[in-house]
Amino acid sequence: SLTGAPAGPAFTTAGGFVAVPAFSAPPTAPQPAIGGAQKANINTGDTRFGGPVYRVGGSIWATDSSSIAGRSAIQWYQFDANTFAVLRAGSISHPTLSLYFPSISANTSGDVVIGCSGSSSTQPVSTYAFVGRAASATVFFSDPLLLQAGVDDYQALDGSGRNRWGDYSSVSPDPSDANRFWAIQEWVSANDIYSTRVTCVRVCPADFDRSGTRLPADIFAFLNAYFASDPRTDFDNNNALQPADIFAFLNNYFLGCS
Repeated sequence: SLTGAPAGPAFTTAGGFVAVPAFSAPPTAPQPAIGGAQKANINTGDTRFGGPVYRVGGSIWATDSSSIAGRSAIQWYQFDANTFAVLRAGSISHPTLSLYFPSISANTSGDVVIGCSGSSSTQPVSTYAFVGRAASATVFFSDPLLLQAGVDDYQALDGSGRNRWGDYSSVSPDPSDANRFWAIQEWVSANDIYSTRVTCVRVCPADFDRSGTRLPADIFAFLNAYFASDPRTDFDNNNALQPADIFAFLNNYFLGCS
């Protein structure tokens, strides 16, 4: 808990610490050399929560950075808001992209959105989103959605020689539409210039095949997955595959997505 006046706050951990899956600090991220010499790798921060922590219903959602296969990656968590027990946790990595400065939000229907910056030796720093659906014991996330492609390389070294990147990232639910989220991340818009990208990300759970459009093919995709005991089809999120999941999906499908 944090108590006291702003000028002299007191922080206590009387409630103890929450154990989460093991992770390590993220490495720096490569970027391509565009029109000149190779610039320094992007500093990806550390393992602290870099984006807002969101409470949605009885859950708290949070995310930070880690290292997977030698690249910066994303760790995400869902905590019980009352006991602080870990309800779900996982990681997101990519075979070529370094992913950093993530942020997360969710809605009460089990839709989860993560926004971040990312780059590689061939991809300038760009902004990405991952759209997920909570089902059974995990969250099933989409492949990265490119929100804004970077167009140049970047270097602005601090006093310690680090090529610092913006420690700012946020994903917020739209207060008037539970199917929309606002993602705010940074990208390289010109030589040594960063800009902030604001993107509206729409989720549609009935778009089961993640084609971007709700179509009859989604019904067939869902049914095939259901009869193959795919845990993604736990649509009522009760940790069991039952006929009620089919009705929950069809109800969502015919209600549509605004």
